[in-house]
Amino acid sequence: MKRTKIVVIITSLCICLSLFAVGVYSATQVNLNVSSTITFTSEGAYVMAIGQVYRGTFSTLTDTDELLETDRPDTDTTENASYSYKGHSYEPVSSTVDTPNGSQSKDLAPWVIGEVNFTSSEPYVKYEIAFKNYGESAVQVSITGVPTEIEGVNITADSTNFTLNYNGETTFEVLFQLTNFYSSFSGVEVALNVNIQKQDASSILNCQYYYTQFGRPANYALRSFDIVLLANGKEALRITGDDVGYDVPTDIYDLVLAKNDVITIVFDEEDTPYEPYSGAMYAPGGGFEITINIYDFNDNILAYLHYESGYGYITEQSGFPLTLAEAVKIEFAFLVM
Repeated sequence: MKRTKIVVIITSLCICLSLFAVGVYSATQVNLNVSSTITFTSEGAYVMAIGQVYRGTFSTLTDTDELLETDRPDTDTTENASYSYKGHSYEPVSSTVDTPNGSQSKDLAPWVIGEVNFTSSEPYVKYEIAFKNYGESAVQVSITGVPTEIEGVNITADSTNFTLNYNGETTFEVLFQLTNFYSSFSGVEVALNVNIQKQDASSILNCQYYYTQFGRPANYALRSFDIVLLANGKEALRITGDDVGYDVPTDIYDLVLAKNDVITIVFDEEDTPYEPYSGAMYAPGGGFEITINIYDFNDNILAYLHYESGYGYITEQSGFPLTLAEAVKIEFAFLVM
């Protein structure tokens, strides 16, 4: 029998950010000069990328902190520069419909940012790139070149390795915080390289998750926080009270992950917890318990954790972080007293 060789298509998205910061004197102003060129080589991949630059007073930058062209310094003579970006590796249906129109894939247009200025009153600058995969196969995204140290600047970046499934969306962010307004520092160049590799079928893991319930309705346990499953630091699954419902569903749900994904579990607290019973649900020594078990398809347990509201934290866990070598089943078990 003639064996057909499967060629893994590699799509690379290279982001080159050159940051040139001029001297800082007596708490006045620093110029962050960014030259960003995105190149994208596509063979059968259908990915959309949306970029935005933010500047503000606090690290929690929002849409109101988006840089506009009216914020561009007069000294910036960069051609075709923009603080926002939208590009496709394919021809979309229209300017308002981003799905592919059936044509072949192509390279994304370059994104040139130009200069960004921020002052001591706005010491935070963030670069954000959102990805959406319209291709039929999952892709693995690997980002290199994120700086770990720049004099006078703190740098925080998202996970640099993550899987983007079919129709999946994720966002990569790099946050810069100016911390020294009194000492001058020389120019710094930062080059980010984003490699997107189309995964072959053997690397995709078709996993499952389901719920079990004991005692009162299980969604009471999820009124103060959500359960979030992270794959390589990126959200892959979020469980809320609305998802679980008052009567836990008996369905089994599909979850697509990939080989070598690193799985962790976190509890994402809400700002204003809802307590269905006046204080009793969350009183020390009472309330609810949540156990999360991860099994292989032979029912061997690979990892587990146990959370008790009486203590307010995870009381026991084993096997996390879990690096996936095979497909798994994930059980979310609720005991509400």
